[in-house]
Amino acid sequence: MSGKVDDVDESFLCPVNAKSSDERTLISLNELLSRLEKQSGSFRNLIWLDACRENTAKAKGIDGSGFQRISGKLSLFLAAQPGARSYESATLKHGIFTHYLLEGLRGNAVNNYSQEITSESITDYVSNRMTMESKDLPDFPAAEAQSPNLLGKLDGSLVLGTVKAKRDTAIASDPLPNDGMDAKKDSFAGSNVGELRSDNGHGMKLVWLPAGRFVMGSPTTEQDRGCGETQVEVELSHGFWIGQTEVTQSQWKTVIGTSPWLGSKYVQEGENIAASYINRADAIEFAHKLTQQERQSGSLPADWEYRLTTEAQWEYACRAGKTSAYCFGEDADQLGEFAWYSKNASKLGDSRAREVGKKRPNDWGIYDMHGNVQEWCFDVFAGMLPGGADPMVTKGDQGFTDCAIRGGTIGAATWACRSAFRAQNAPSYRNYDLGFRVALVRTNR
Repeated sequence: MSGKVDDVDESFLCPVNAKSSDERTLISLNELLSRLEKQSGSFRNLIWLDACRENTAKAKGIDGSGFQRISGKLSLFLAAQPGARSYESATLKHGIFTHYLLEGLRGNAVNNYSQEITSESITDYVSNRMTMESKDLPDFPAAEAQSPNLLGKLDGSLVLGTVKAKRDTAIASDPLPNDGMDAKKDSFAGSNVGELRSDNGHGMKLVWLPAGRFVMGSPTTEQDRGCGETQVEVELSHGFWIGQTEVTQSQWKTVIGTSPWLGSKYVQEGENIAASYINRADAIEFAHKLTQQERQSGSLPADWEYRLTTEAQWEYACRAGKTSAYCFGEDADQLGEFAWYSKNASKLGDSRAREVGKKRPNDWGIYDMHGNVQEWCFDVFAGMLPGGADPMVTKGDQGFTDCAIRGGTIGAATWACRSAFRAQNAPSYRNYDLGFRVALVRTNR
């Protein structure tokens, strides 16, 4: 995408048929920016440039020192810092910068109450994700993360996209009257919300959640809400058990026998540290093997099994009857009491997953829903939340295969720790801040 002519203090965009030694076949970056600034009919112009920035002593245009001026009408968002390379990734099937840019434009960069993707929100999203994740890609060749660079600040915000919510409803979870029948018919079911059991062979603590109705997603008035959070009414027609905490390294090694997190400088080892670097298939395999082991030991009935939570089960458990942005209310200043997130983790220089259960639980006794590691869900990701009875998405929109991820993380900003926040990634994806928790559900529906 970029290059320079020897001994010319200029940077160029290089068409596929260009000759790097012939300036006439190249597109001057400085000239492009100058024309755009002078001739564009828009008062705000944002350019994204995925290009290497090596040899910036001569390639002054890309460095920025060759610009006569950058007014409030023009902003240039570059994929790398001066002197650095912009990398491609076979894992992501894109340049790293372009991957996170497209991810943000699909909706992940929506982080304000008006549901707009703006020049500021896309810049913040790409910068944060690249800084946190690029160096942990399996095919990333450099020791330090690739970090983008913004030159010029627009006068005001440039709106890139808007998603309109259809509904603005907020009701608390409503336990269903038939849930008491579950306990009478099945002695393995719980009786009261928050009831705890830890009688499996691995000492995993599970919390009982009764059947109930709730509104999934966020109201249009919720600050920093994202697209894909349009509210829907959900009914969970049967109660289920959910892990009180995320699956730990000790539990993972006992069931699976591996340590996929080994070798990462962003992981500390410990029995009660949340397991990470788990892809979706691995998490499903954990649930399957745990089910087999518990049935063989006689501690799990044949009509119950461990699974990943659905998105609906996860948000129902996270909210714990609340309609607010967080399980504790609307005051984000309290988040540090309930979660490990950027402010008390990564921004202090420690991006490693923590021991589970060290922060305050929600009202149903469940820990770490707003932080520590994000959690795989069973659903394939859908652009709009599914509603109705026991929703579960098994096929993505137009063949989309990314899978749903929920919860905050040690590197997440406050807005990305909300109960309604949704993320997605390829099912093969692994990262230092991605794990899971299990649900234990009845199978004879």
